[in-house]
Amino acid sequence: MLLNKLKLNSEKTELLLISSLHRARPPLLHLDVCDERVLTSPKAGNIGVIFDEYLSMVPQVTAMCKSAFYHLRKISLIRKHLTFDAAQLLVHALITSKLDNCNSLLYGLPKHVTKQLQRVQNAAARIVSISPKFCHITPVLMSLYWLPIDLRIEFKILIITYKTLHGLAPAYIEDLVVSYIPLSLSRRAWFQTK
Repeated sequence: MLLNKLKLNSEKTELLLISSLHRARPPLLHLDVCDERVLTSPKAGNIGVIFDEYLSMVPQVTAMCKSAFYHLRKISLIRKHLTFDAAQLLVHALITSKLDNCNSLLYGLPKHVTKQLQRVQNAAARIVSISPKFCHITPVLMSLYWLPIDLRIEFKILIITYKTLHGLAPAYIEDLVVSYIPLSLSRRAWFQTK
């Protein structure tokens, strides 16, 4: 920073110490950088994603749900004036985009965390299809061709993997993936060449 004549903005700089929930945390309370003191924070944002000190992603999911339910309440007020296609387009623009943004980071989270996102999707489906509050939601999701949240997360990871393996992904992602060749196949190929 000194070489590039940059000054640290201590109000915008966050220090996040990530550790295991089951291990003692190192005693780091602050970090001194260029005569500025940066204090540790329980959570920090990076490109629209909120990370917490245990990588539980709970603050991120909570923020997503809060924002999505705010928009769903607004959409429900005007739903009777919208066609089915317009309502579905509005929900995709304001709700589904939030649920899909960086959702591959949510892979492997406990069910009680992703269940909150599923409630958002269920509410969105009920608004689009004008379904009663207590009707069974699975047929509604199927009629809209919407995958449940857990499957949406897996689907996105599979798309990224497919694109990476077929040279359709950006180079920085392709550099991270190494094709797996089982040991039995590699030995067989080695013996066939001898």
